[in-house]
Amino acid sequence: MLSFPPHLVREYIDRFGLTSRDAVLDPFCGTGTTLVECKKQGIASVGLEANPLACFAAKTKVNWTPDPDALLSHARVVAAATLETLAQDGIEDAQALFRPSPMPKNMRTLTREQQSLLLKDSISPLPLHKTLVLRDEIRSRFGAQYCDHELLALAKALVFSVSNLHFGPEVGVRDIKTDSPVVAPWLQGVRDISDDLRALRRPVRASVRVAWTSQSIAWRLPRDSGGD
Repeated sequence: MLSFPPHLVREYIDRFGLTSRDAVLDPFCGTGTTLVECKKQGIASVGLEANPLACFAAKTKVNWTPDPDALLSHARVVAAATLETLAQDGIEDAQALFRPSPMPKNMRTLTREQQSLLLKDSISPLPLHKTLVLRDEIRSRFGAQYCDHELLALAKALVFSVSNLHFGPEVGVRDIKTDSPVVAPWLQGVRDISDDLRALRRPVRASVRVAWTSQSIAWRLPRDSGGD
């Protein structure tokens, strides 16, 4: 899935002279770059996306309702609870790169069906265990208004820090790590989201709709009413 920088969207908004009286349709919206930039400019937008994770990211990125300070405070509670749970199994997540932790007795893992969706060796067993512990803490800490943003930060940390994936020009597996910090990169991701929300806390009237579609989008020209 190719991506493009936000400034490119802004350039096209200026080039086409779009205003709050217009609406933008992005039929392949990905993680929502176009939708976010339109919302910043007060322009209504609609995004369609077939990839469920990308659709989730887009929906979350255009949701500016969480209070940034409360989000970060909640994430710190989740982080502390996660570290405590891991410590019960002797896992020191903060020092994972320097002193690999023992494998826990009750190792958390994915189902066979879920594992089949991943590249082989894309994430090592111990980092996966810690990721699942953190995910469950996020879901159980009574913060429904923060859950999506915290899960989005976890997805980013998982791809770019916790896993064994590398990018460019194709996605692959390289430098398999037996252990990797999980809580710290996730918490940094939440801080980044909190900073973004703080910068965007201003009234915005532009509506944004994001929809997941499993159907391919076909563009059809109307038939010539005159026939052959």
